[in-house]
Amino acid sequence: MISQYRMKLDLVGQSVLIALAMIVVLGKWWLWALVIVAGLALWQTGSAFHLIAAYAYRARKPYLLLLGSILLLLPLKFWLAGYWSLVVPGFVVLLYFFITLRDTIVVLRRPRSFWDI
Repeated sequence: MISQYRMKLDLVGQSVLIALAMIVVLGKWWLWALVIVAGLALWQTGSAFHLIAAYAYRARKPYLLLLGSILLLLPLKFWLAGYWSLVVPGFVVLLYFFITLRDTIVVLRRPRSFWDI
């Protein structure tokens, strides 16, 4: 059973990185925004690996496959579409954030076990 603390920590970390990326984008520092979004993707990949390995939560496996295939094809997409090819990984990162938000709400609503007290 996934603990509430683990999901809260994951959601807060992702929220901070997304907020920081939005602030940097508004300041028009595009390279730093790309670095922050890459860091967010690494955070989410680590989170998905942890959920799969520690909790056998198989619902995160499609994210790893999707992000991995997007990153493998990124040089080809960048050659064909230029900077617009970075929109797709950004969309996947935001989608994972909303999935984490949904899962956190589910975990916070369930009755707490003795070990969570």
